[in-house]
Amino acid sequence: MPKVSVIIPCYNQEKYLETCLNSVLSQSLSDIEVLCVDDGSTDGTGDILAQYAARDDRLRLISQKNKGASFCRNRAIDQARGEYLIFCDSDDIYPDTAIIERLYCAGVEHDAKAVAGSYSIFDETDNEVRYDFDGLLWGQSFKREGFVSFLDYQFDYGFTRFMFRSREIKNSGIRFAPYSRFEDPPFLVALLGYLEMFYAIPDVVYQARVGYKQVVWDSSAQVDLLKGLSDNLRYSRIHRLKNLHELTVRRIEEEYAGVFYWSLIDEMVFSAIVRANGEVSPELLSSSFQGRVVDGFLLLKPMEQQVANAQKWNKDIQDLHGAVLAERADKENAWERLKDAGRELAAVYDSTTWRIGSVFTAVPRWFRDFGRKV
Repeated sequence: MPKVSVIIPCYNQEKYLETCLNSVLSQSLSDIEVLCVDDGSTDGTGDILAQYAARDDRLRLISQKNKGASFCRNRAIDQARGEYLIFCDSDDIYPDTAIIERLYCAGVEHDAKAVAGSYSIFDETDNEVRYDFDGLLWGQSFKREGFVSFLDYQFDYGFTRFMFRSREIKNSGIRFAPYSRFEDPPFLVALLGYLEMFYAIPDVVYQARVGYKQVVWDSSAQVDLLKGLSDNLRYSRIHRLKNLHELTVRRIEEEYAGVFYWSLIDEMVFSAIVRANGEVSPELLSSSFQGRVVDGFLLLKPMEQQVANAQKWNKDIQDLHGAVLAERADKENAWERLKDAGRELAAVYDSTTWRIGSVFTAVPRWFRDFGRKV
């Protein structure tokens, strides 16, 4: 049995994949297995994985049709043979060669069901590495070493900096939901809630790469994001986790502000917002939210925006309706005037004067029409 299984979902990541694999396979703890799931890549990802698998028998290549990162991770969980299990994304790295060993040794020494370290982010837009986090990202780092209760932690980001005892995950039945966005925070929340405690070390154990691709928020992505946020709202409501509940509400209203503000025109997204709003429990929120609670109900800001949009559009429609009615009256009056003019013109056509005049103008008209043909 390997000491650690490293799970890496891979999809069209040929640019950064080798850097990722080198950082994993060069770890000082050599007794590991690396489960790489090629999720139907259409670039050179599959060839790179095959080459590495041929050189290093610790790498196990699993190929499948494109089903998403969640399916990749779930499939690898079921096939993992390691004592502990950790996740890595194919565009990220471990910042030094002793990461897996430090996490594993801490888990074994303290008989921990899960071990976690601190997070870092490499931003390609400015080539800077970020280590300090606050606000909605406060839980990405640890200041001191020791056991942490999830009741005290109540944070949802950064699952890749956690190492879990494999049998705990398998026995829990907890898996990644099939979402294209925000699939990992509900997984981390549910698993840490199940485990209750984990051991933390302050060392930076993971470096995520950002700033090299644009995130597309189409309708499907928005719906999946809202499903994941709803999962965390529901979990925190059921388990009375006030800090997590408020954190999730703030994610919707601050972190993802603007993503849903025009969703009223998309029925699926709007329905997902309504369902998410239904999971909000005002009594779990701090006093800063209470001024917005009406009859025990808090309307999330994206929903408030939809109401404001609807009210504005309704006013615009009413104003337009009034303008159309006024224009219609003008046109009806103009039509009546035109009919009167037509009757007057018809009377002129029937008159003797018109018939005589038409004879005198026939010759000039003929010359005019002939000239246009030439």
